[in-house]
Amino acid sequence: MSVLLIGDWDGPVLTVTESYTLTDGDQKAVDELLDGRDDLWAYEFLVDSHDEAIQRAYDQEVGPDPRGDLVDDVAGYQPTR
Repeated sequence: MSVLLIGDWDGPVLTVTESYTLTDGDQKAVDELLDGRDDLWAYEFLVDSHDEAIQRAYDQEVGPDPRGDLVDDVAGYQPTR
């Protein structure tokens, strides 16, 4: 399984607004979910749960910036900092 996170990246803050569980490598599903939506942040993580994907998003995208933050509007998960 994989989890596709979609959201907004505004400076040091990443806000996740959507989360989808997909079959690994289902590029057709990813393309359909992102069709015509070029102004957002999206990343597919090869993990089994939303929480794991949020943690990875924080570690990879936000963590290196000391001012960074991640807001999970989907499930309210707080990543380990």
